[in-house]
Amino acid sequence: MTTVHALLSNGASDAAQNIADSLNEGSLTGWDVLGAAVVVVASVPLARAVGALIKRSLRRSGIASGEVSADFARIGKWLVYLLAIALAASILGLDVRFLSVLFAFALIIGALALKPMVENSASGILLLARPSFSVGARS
Repeated sequence: MTTVHALLSNGASDAAQNIADSLNEGSLTGWDVLGAAVVVVASVPLARAVGALIKRSLRRSGIASGEVSADFARIGKWLVYLLAIALAASILGLDVRFLSVLFAFALIIGALALKPMVENSASGILLLARPSFSVGARS
C-alpha cells in the first residue's frame, strides 16, 4: 500500500514541479491556460449528454434496468471527465503518462467488478433470444 501511496504522491509532486517549471520558463501562456479551462468547462455538458445517451440506449434496448443503466451512465460521465482532465493537463504541458496508468488500472478493476453482471446479462439475453420449447415437441 505504501508503494501505491508513494507512486501517487510522486506523480502529484512531479506534476506540480512540471507546472512550476513551465511558469518559471515562461513557456506556459495565457492561451494554454484558457484552452485547458475551455476543455474542462466543455466536458461538463458533453459528459451529461454522454450519460443521458447511455441511459436512454440501455433502457430502450431493454438490456438493463433503471438502476443499472444509471450506473453505466455515471461511469460514462466520469470517463469523459477523466479524459477532459488528461487533455487539459497535456495542454498545460504536463506529462499525462501517470494519468494513463491510473486510467488503465481503473478500467481493469472496473472490468473485473462488472464481470458477473455482464455474464448474467448475456445469459439472460441468450435465454430470451432462443425459441421457446414445449414438452414432447421435436426441434
